[in-house]
Amino acid sequence: MIIGNKSVVGSIDINEVLINDGAVPERVKIQVSSPAKGFIVTDRFDETEEKDYSFKDLNEVTIPTGTSPQAQTAKENKGKVTDADHTYALTIGDKQTIESITIKYNHLGISHKITISTIKVQ
Repeated sequence: MIIGNKSVVGSIDINEVLINDGAVPERVKIQVSSPAKGFIVTDRFDETEEKDYSFKDLNEVTIPTGTSPQAQTAKENKGKVTDADHTYALTIGDKQTIESITIKYNHLGISHKITISTIKVQ
């Protein structure tokens, strides 16, 4: 799941990621990449192919301002992406089917929580 920070002030620190009804997933990391490289979809972090990508623990990454997926796409479309630009994604793995993801984070010293359903509406 691609993530970012659309705010113009204050970074975001993700504190916890839960799945379904508050379960802790077996594996959760933040991928840090560049717009040119993109992301890898995986739930394993130790395979050869995955070693070419940067997986970090939640407490190792602070998401800076202006890094929303929309802002990154706009920069790419204008040809203004540089090697210093970073993109972020949550990589989550678990044995059970993931029907919802709850992200608890801090922004400007305030705690927030967002829950996203992964169930397709028909």
